[in-house]
Amino acid sequence: ITLFMFLSGTNFTLYYLALSNKRVSAFLEDPEFRFYGSILFFGSLIIFAILMASGNRDSILDTFSHSLFQIVSVVTTTGFFTEDYTLWPLATQYILFILMFSGACAISTGGGITNIRVLIILRHAKAEFKRLIHPRAIVPVRLGKRTIEPHVVSSCFAFIVAYLTLWILAVIFVTSQGIDLTMSLSGAAAMLGNIGPALDAVGPGDNYAAHPESVKWCYSFLMLCGRLEIHTPLILFLPSVWKN
Repeated sequence: ITLFMFLSGTNFTLYYLALSNKRVSAFLEDPEFRFYGSILFFGSLIIFAILMASGNRDSILDTFSHSLFQIVSVVTTTGFFTEDYTLWPLATQYILFILMFSGACAISTGGGITNIRVLIILRHAKAEFKRLIHPRAIVPVRLGKRTIEPHVVSSCFAFIVAYLTLWILAVIFVTSQGIDLTMSLSGAAAMLGNIGPALDAVGPGDNYAAHPESVKWCYSFLMLCGRLEIHTPLILFLPSVWKN
């Protein structure tokens, strides 16, 4: 199951390139795939180390399998779980919470911001640091051998700002309905990423049934926005769309 969650979170274009060119190297040459694999590998190792250090674990293999399964499930926004991770140390829960935003690769079954956007913003930040050191230098944003056009970087910024703004507004609304902050923060992130389980009382051991109807409507809207890439449903609220 872990393997197929991982494969489903991979950019489907890479499968076409690998099959048409008969080269598996298409995966390893892709910066997003390497970034995606690194997040899963190092994230699962960190969670595994924290779980082992906390004690009360029966088997090293079982602990690693649970760590890997859970982080792959969260990153690929699959929503499966093998353990109630809300019983794990807080550090592991915060790692999973942060990874709820990254999501899987572009053109995959996963939701979230997607790794390609995160990677482009990180490369842009790296280029900006170089420009601070060398003000007259022309430092393009690159992914592998490709130069990323400025309008693509702007599009990634716009998407992430819209994503986080919607999440913040949802958190404010949900907390105003009497839901505590941990459930509001993680619940809104899980709904926007279409993940399902969140933290605290809305983790794998429970559900959202006890939430007020207003919060359920809000979460339904977040799931719709997250699945349709934010801009598609939000653009319907612009008056100019209806005028045309």
